[in-house]
Amino acid sequence: ESINYIFEDDGTLTVYAPSTDLQWWTFIGDNDAVELKGWEVDEDVYYGNVASKLEDGTVHIIMGHYNDGDDAPDDYAVIDAVVEGGKIVEVDNSGFINDLSQVFDVE
Repeated sequence: ESINYIFEDDGTLTVYAPSTDLQWWTFIGDNDAVELKGWEVDEDVYYGNVASKLEDGTVHIIMGHYNDGDDAPDDYAVIDAVVEGGKIVEVDNSGFINDLSQVFDVE
């Protein structure tokens, strides 16, 4: 598994990962703090461009990893990004988890 990212000049973050018809990644949140500005799949790679809704602080970019035929993700990637002046400027931490309740209060 591999999630990569590129800091864009406009202060957004482009997250990219392998994507096929049988197994793919997609942006699923945190919708209170970040928004998906656009996405595409090109040559078996998913690209999602994410912007912060916060002016300053830390945001969580959550990606779901799906397998064909599954309604819910099999696992997740969580990227903690630092925001300054409304721009994503740094990735503080990232990792893979099996269940969002491992890190977040999920009902």
